[in-house]
Amino acid sequence: MNIELEKLCEEDQSRTQRSRLNKKFILATAIIFGVISLSALIATPILLFSGTSPQAVEKKTYTQQAHTFDPNELSNLNSLTSFDQDAADSSVVQPLENPLSTPNQIEIQVHVLKSLGGFAADADLVDLSNQMITYLDEQALSSFTNLKDLVLSYNQITSINPITFYKQSKLQSLDLKYNNLSIVYPTTFQRLGELHELDMSNNAFSSLLSPNTFEGLTNLQMLNLSSNKIEMISPNALDRLVSDKQRQSSSNQTSVFATLPNLKTLYLNENKLTRLRAGVFQGLKSLEELHLSNNRISLVNATGFGGLTKLVTLYLDGNRIQAINGQVFKPLESLEHLILSSNNLTRISSASFNSLTKLKILYLDNNQIVSINKTAFRNLASLNVLNLESNKLPFINATLFANLRNLVELNLDNNSISVLTKASFSGLATLDALYLSYNKLTSLNETSFGDLDKLERLDLNNNNLEFIHPRAFRNFSGSIQKLDLSFNELNSLEKKTLNGMTNLDALLMHNNKLTRLESHMFESLLRLELLDLTHNQIGEIEAHSFKGLTNLKWLFLSYNRLSRVESGMFRDLSGLEKLDLDNNLILHIEPQAFSGMPRLDRVDLFNNTASAFPQEAFSGFEGSIIL
Repeated sequence: MNIELEKLCEEDQSRTQRSRLNKKFILATAIIFGVISLSALIATPILLFSGTSPQAVEKKTYTQQAHTFDPNELSNLNSLTSFDQDAADSSVVQPLENPLSTPNQIEIQVHVLKSLGGFAADADLVDLSNQMITYLDEQALSSFTNLKDLVLSYNQITSINPITFYKQSKLQSLDLKYNNLSIVYPTTFQRLGELHELDMSNNAFSSLLSPNTFEGLTNLQMLNLSSNKIEMISPNALDRLVSDKQRQSSSNQTSVFATLPNLKTLYLNENKLTRLRAGVFQGLKSLEELHLSNNRISLVNATGFGGLTKLVTLYLDGNRIQAINGQVFKPLESLEHLILSSNNLTRISSASFNSLTKLKILYLDNNQIVSINKTAFRNLASLNVLNLESNKLPFINATLFANLRNLVELNLDNNSISVLTKASFSGLATLDALYLSYNKLTSLNETSFGDLDKLERLDLNNNNLEFIHPRAFRNFSGSIQKLDLSFNELNSLEKKTLNGMTNLDALLMHNNKLTRLESHMFESLLRLELLDLTHNQIGEIEAHSFKGLTNLKWLFLSYNRLSRVESGMFRDLSGLEKLDLDNNLILHIEPQAFSGMPRLDRVDLFNNTASAFPQEAFSGFEGSIIL
């Protein structure tokens, strides 16, 4: 809790004042418009190729830095060459002392990976990332029959020979991200029956047209197609390269994903999808997580999610959805997490989420919602988190949350709510966090928070609060741990308002219009550790105003109108560690004003009316003074 409060303290103060470029120095290794052979050795069972060459046969692993070849040097190369990083910018070519008599060959022809012949056939992992490869020849990997992990990321691959992977039947992970792939032939993955993960993100795919694209990947569990240019996923369309005859014979395929019965996670985020057609995900009977964030989706067919009976998490944020058809989510009987943030929703109807009885997390933030039907959430009894932040809600319908008996977090920040009624939060018996900042509240009455008797965090910052009824917080006074009343219009706060808050850790009241602190004002706050009263108009602190605050560690009183610090003013704060009094009007400090606080190690008095104070003012204090 101390760490959390220190962080909270830092964040709160900053709010009031409002590669590694991963240089893999892999330079173009022997790719100079011709056929160049480099000798290299792999330590079984792993091959990590980054333009490297072995120094000695007996070593298990080798480290070798890359070098840029000068075309003028090529005619002089009669043996295997190696370079160290210190010579990376040099044109010196150093032949190996002991080149292998029968070197293993990596053959690259005009950026085409021809072969890796001669390397250990039982290698588990081959890393060919950052090699400027543009095409994989059919024999490039023919010797690696036991390969489990293949990394081809960060190259310039535009296409793959359809039979390149025919002998990699044991492959479990294939990484093709950050290439220029725009097409995958129907038989490319046909023999990869053991593949579990396929990453083709950050390529140049504009469509997924062939229902045979992923044929053979019956054990695939994760498919990443994010950050491409995919505009459409059509259930019945075929690859533009196949013949009309093939097109007709394959028309019975209902989905490009129909051959992925064990897929659990599918990434299609960061593409250019505009709509989801009927049956587009048909066949994904094991899918649990679907990422469709940051596309251009404005329309979802009523059966667009048909067949996804095991889906648990659905990301639809960052799209252009304007309305939710009540039938859209009906097939998603297992859905627990639904993210609809940053769309163009304006209204939530009574049928929008009717079928999602297992939903636990619902994000509707950053939309344009102006109204929610009072029965919209009636079937969401399992919901734990509801985020409605950054919408345009002017009020809360009575009984809107009445059936959300398991809700623990409700975010209503940044709306236009101006009044809270007794029924606004009825039914939320388990709620422990309520966010109402950046609204238009002007007052809180005795019944504003209904029956919220387990609330632990309440944020009311950046409203227009001028009055808080002394009994407004009575229902949760024993459970509240953080209360944020900052950036409001409060000029006073009755001491009874904070009565019973024995578990409060942090009280934020900065940027208000408080003029004085009353005696025993905080007496109930036995566990308070952070009290922020900066940017008020406090000119008077009555005796024993801080009575009871024996656990207080941080007290911030900067930017107020204090003119003097009296002896004993802070004596009740035996646990205080930092006292901030900068930017006040302090002219006088009485002797021993900071004594009786054994843990106090810093007092900030910067930018006050007096620039110096007598030494006796700090008698009994051994910490740091900032003037």
